[in-house]
Amino acid sequence: MEVYILSSVVVLIASAMQTATGFGFSVLATPFLLMLLHPVTAIQVNIIISIFISFVMLPEIKKECDSGMAFRMSSGAVFGGVGGVLLVISFAEETIRLYAGIVLLFSAALVCYKSKVKQTNRRDIATGTASGLLTTSLGMPGPPLLLYFASTNISKSILRSTTLIYFLFAYSASLIMHAVVVGVGLSSLFYALLLIPFSFFGIYIGKIIYKVLSQKVLKSINLLILVVTGVMLVLSVF
Repeated sequence: MEVYILSSVVVLIASAMQTATGFGFSVLATPFLLMLLHPVTAIQVNIIISIFISFVMLPEIKKECDSGMAFRMSSGAVFGGVGGVLLVISFAEETIRLYAGIVLLFSAALVCYKSKVKQTNRRDIATGTASGLLTTSLGMPGPPLLLYFASTNISKSILRSTTLIYFLFAYSASLIMHAVVVGVGLSSLFYALLLIPFSFFGIYIGKIIYKVLSQKVLKSINLLILVVTGVMLVLSVF
């Protein structure tokens, strides 16, 4: 019961962040779910709920999406996703946690460095590939997108809409890969269904946050989440 309550709180907050920023769910939820559940279950629950969030938001965001960018990132995600599945079946739980923590801290450091790059088709594909790798291995496609978008001049609305629609494809493809290679257990499906009502409330809260807070403040919040969860994951291994 304690694990379920903690998972519910995490999913509610993470769903709100995902709705408000476009990439908050995986960054916040995955590290905590990895500490509460078996790695494969945590990743699959994350994937299922993320698909639900993007699907619910689709009517609202589809007009603002940069479809070309979303397609290029999705193409890269297919290749990266295969490598991510191989990581899941090849490494122990502690290794995956350490890997997740290092990825988050490295991403936070690059965002703090404030490196600026120009958006190009090749970089869209490369970002999607890195995101796909993290999606199937950790259920966490957000860090590469967070890093890429923080380094380019993309408007708040396009960033949010394009990311959510990309996630709809990337997570769906990742779930299929998991089903084929690892298998999607009834426990993952049942646990995700139990948590979806909290995700729904999180979506409602996230819409309010999106209207009230500036993109600069939201980026600062996500950066803080990257650092805190990265440190927690690394420390949990020792």
